[in-house]
Amino acid sequence: MTCSSCSGTVENSLNSVEGVISAQVNLSTNTAEVRYRHDIVKINTLVDEVEVVGFGAEVLNDSADQGAESTAKSPLHSVNAIVIGIDGMTCSSCSGTVENSIKSLKGVLIDTVIVSLSTNTANFEFDSSQLSGKEIVDEIESIGFGAEILENKPLSVTNNEGNGKEASKDDMGAIKTLLLLIEVTSTQDPPHPARPLQNGYAHQALSTSDSNSISSTHLTDANLYDILQEIQQLTGVSAAELNTTDAQIKVTYDDFLTGPRDFHSIITSAGFHCSITTMGGFMMANRLLKTQTKEINKLYSQLMLASGLTIPIFCITMILPIFPYIKRGLETEIFPGLAVNGLLLFLLSFPVQFYVGHQFHSKAWKTLKTRSLGLSLIHI
Repeated sequence: MTCSSCSGTVENSLNSVEGVISAQVNLSTNTAEVRYRHDIVKINTLVDEVEVVGFGAEVLNDSADQGAESTAKSPLHSVNAIVIGIDGMTCSSCSGTVENSIKSLKGVLIDTVIVSLSTNTANFEFDSSQLSGKEIVDEIESIGFGAEILENKPLSVTNNEGNGKEASKDDMGAIKTLLLLIEVTSTQDPPHPARPLQNGYAHQALSTSDSNSISSTHLTDANLYDILQEIQQLTGVSAAELNTTDAQIKVTYDDFLTGPRDFHSIITSAGFHCSITTMGGFMMANRLLKTQTKEINKLYSQLMLASGLTIPIFCITMILPIFPYIKRGLETEIFPGLAVNGLLLFLLSFPVQFYVGHQFHSKAWKTLKTRSLGLSLIHI
């Protein structure tokens, strides 16, 4: 891990595993502290999950957590794990405001709330008998941020007698979906990151190339279909879909019977490079990319508008008064107390202040109502 984006990717990957109560990744020490249900998920599954998104992992310590056990045995009617995409967070103050807002909701398991500024997401668990996803979204929007539910899945359900059972536990193993991106590689070229998808999506890549054994091979549809057939024949693979345009294979499988290493072996033995991403990480990265692109385009258009109106303001106040006859015209009063230059400055500055700056005024007002100060107050 080299940056906050890496740690955010690992954290979201671990939190997406069924049975994980909470996961916190420390970039400075390159470690992850995970609280999980021993009866649902095994430690090897967590290691595999980290490796799937492209990072090495090993277990340093695995000890029983009484707090996790008590959380698992609590008589909640139903516990859901939710991932919410959040728009508008720009600093740690923003993420702290969102985190405090979520924790204030009745039914949220406070110890599980994790708001990530790097991925613009919030991960936590809540009692769905006391709280709904829409109420959570409304609460986040009420403090000035956009919110969208990316995932909301049940973890456990209890009956009226308080006896609980897991909603999606399977004796055989967890059903998972991976996206395999197949590329041509060469022994003469150094390893390189996987190319972006042609449709503009983004992904966290797990490089599985072996430069000592893979030779340059032309990738054809026939090669892709051969790989697809081999993957479909693996025990535990329930579905495999091929996208020949982008050289992708979407695989649904039982992780008790097969896994990424088997897919890696098939693809590399055919002479190609493979990048692997989880569908959850793929969708999250795709949303993050789209959100950032939309935000950049919006800010760029507002910058152009503000610049276009600010240049005339600069000319009226700093350049035109140099010329006496123009200065007299600008100082001509339309009616007592309002001159031509005053009216022009008002008309030019009004859109900048109240259209371009509307987002800052709106967010500042909402933060004042919730008594949580942020950078929006500095902007205005």
